[in-house]
Amino acid sequence: MHNLKKYFAGLVFLLFLFYGEESNSNGNYRVDYKVSEEVDGDLISVDSLIRIGREYLYLQPETSHIAAKTALRKAEEENRELWQIRALNLLGSIHEVQSAHDSALYYFFQAQTLSANIENYEQLGNSCNNIGVTYWSIGNYKDALINFFQALEYYDLGGFEGYKANTLNNIGLIYVDLDNFKKAQNYYWQAFSTYEEIGDSIRMGAALTNIGTSYLHLEMPDSALHYLYTSRDLKQLTRDKYGLCISLEGLGNAYLETGKHEKARGFFEKSKAIAEEVGFDNGRASAYLGLAAVGFQKGEPFEALKNAEKAIRIAKVTANTKMQYKAHNIISSIYDEAGKHKESLEHYRIYNELKSKTINENRLHQVYNLELQHAAEKNLREIEKQELLLSRKNTMLVFVSISFVAVLIIVFLSYRLHLNKIRQRERSKLDAANIRMTEERARAALEAEVTERKRLGFELHDGVGPLLSLAKLNVTALLQKENLSQERKKLILVNTEGTINEVLKEMKQISNNMAPLVLLEKGFEEAVKDLIRKLDQTSTYRVSVEMIGLNGKMEPYVEHALFRSIQEVLNNIMRHAHGSEINIQVIQTIEDLTIMIEDNGKGFDPDIINVKKGIGLKSAVSRIEGLKGDFYIDSAPGRGTIVTIIVPFLKKA
Repeated sequence: MHNLKKYFAGLVFLLFLFYGEESNSNGNYRVDYKVSEEVDGDLISVDSLIRIGREYLYLQPETSHIAAKTALRKAEEENRELWQIRALNLLGSIHEVQSAHDSALYYFFQAQTLSANIENYEQLGNSCNNIGVTYWSIGNYKDALINFFQALEYYDLGGFEGYKANTLNNIGLIYVDLDNFKKAQNYYWQAFSTYEEIGDSIRMGAALTNIGTSYLHLEMPDSALHYLYTSRDLKQLTRDKYGLCISLEGLGNAYLETGKHEKARGFFEKSKAIAEEVGFDNGRASAYLGLAAVGFQKGEPFEALKNAEKAIRIAKVTANTKMQYKAHNIISSIYDEAGKHKESLEHYRIYNELKSKTINENRLHQVYNLELQHAAEKNLREIEKQELLLSRKNTMLVFVSISFVAVLIIVFLSYRLHLNKIRQRERSKLDAANIRMTEERARAALEAEVTERKRLGFELHDGVGPLLSLAKLNVTALLQKENLSQERKKLILVNTEGTINEVLKEMKQISNNMAPLVLLEKGFEEAVKDLIRKLDQTSTYRVSVEMIGLNGKMEPYVEHALFRSIQEVLNNIMRHAHGSEINIQVIQTIEDLTIMIEDNGKGFDPDIINVKKGIGLKSAVSRIEGLKGDFYIDSAPGRGTIVTIIVPFLKKA
């Protein structure tokens, strides 16, 4: 029911939020005085207040919040926009750490608007990065990536390499959630190289944690342990307790993956202790989930259940819906293993409800953020309007402005005319490319049809034809040789009956290859399972299959196209992969159906296969594109192949 092994390897996460401060050599911020319950804004400067807020962000969030609010008030009173931006970013970060995502976005968007007013690329990049982190936290990966890439552009304009590396690291987290671990690892290494160049030890450790975790996802536990231990040592050296908590959790997951349960338990306990010390609730919940995993694998259901329920209680306090549904998923597996299927199904139902709720809330967040953006744009228009009213006090300035606008209009129209010509050329090229693509798809479909006809002809000629000829000879002998004995006639009739049975068997096999009977009678899910059973009987591959959400509500032509595509991919694996394992996952949601087929074979270069793609594979791609779906091949020599098919869900009429 649940792919726990993959989940437990992915509990570690790291975020980089920016407060808009200048950093020292190792990224630590220390103050020489003790902070009381209330911060005296009259005695401490705005700069010091923000430093205090950062220092106590994880240790004492309430103190950090007081310092940030006081800093914002003083900055507004002194009309210091840069410090207002830094205070707003810090306030957003405080709410983000406490999982108050709506409030975090509210402050980050205010910081973004002020940054645009003063055209400060550093602060614009920081605000975009922080908004991206918040979107990542609520699972809105599309908008998260949009903001991260926008942050990279601002950092490039301002030459802020250190901040750029932080954002690269955050982009890696997106691809981890999308299960593209190689791409995530590429971003982590880019970030690490930059940290190494600028001598940022704290963030070097953070990048190493993520690199180690990515190796764990790629099932390379030895490499994972090497980088995670290196990260832990750096975190201890720099006294970064927040990062140390995450590194220790990563080590726990690595040892859990290799079956060393007591070592894993020890690291999870250490991570939990540090998380409690610094008030890192999400880290504490993740550590409890890790301890639940240890208990589950060691056959200690009571201990596993107790820790999973603790994780849920913390997640409810922090309103972390993602953590809640992950914990319910684990509890469902614990009950399922214990044979308590009713309780298991109940927690699996809660898991699905919370997951769906998260998706719906993400859509609400998008609407909320559109409103914030609209408000920000409205503020900018008001500022421009006021500036225009001031400029009209001087007649000469008005005349110059009008002349300047006229010139701009002429330049703009000329530019638009030139741009339209370029767009027309690009549109023509695109139309030509679409025509070529359509022709190629049609050609591929035609070639597949011709190949199918040839195969059917060969099977009829070589299989059915000789058997029918033999039956005809037997019947002819009976008709022409009237003086045959009764025994001889009976023998000929028995042979003829056997031949006709062989003909029927051949015809049934040919018919089943063209349209499998089990697909017509029992539907897509049973047809795939039947195909897997037959593949298992060969003893060449170990095959595992996981089907989630299938409800038998697809059109017959969709089922046929999907089944034949799976069949063709498996045929290619059997002929070319030379591996030992095949994993198949079919997931249906209200929006689409996703099929992932993974093997551990020798792999290949997708660029080469795209050029030299066989007729069978072209036929599969053509079928999926005919359903308005996508067909992806992810492979490289020496690391196996993953084929992903995504088709919009089409219900029966």
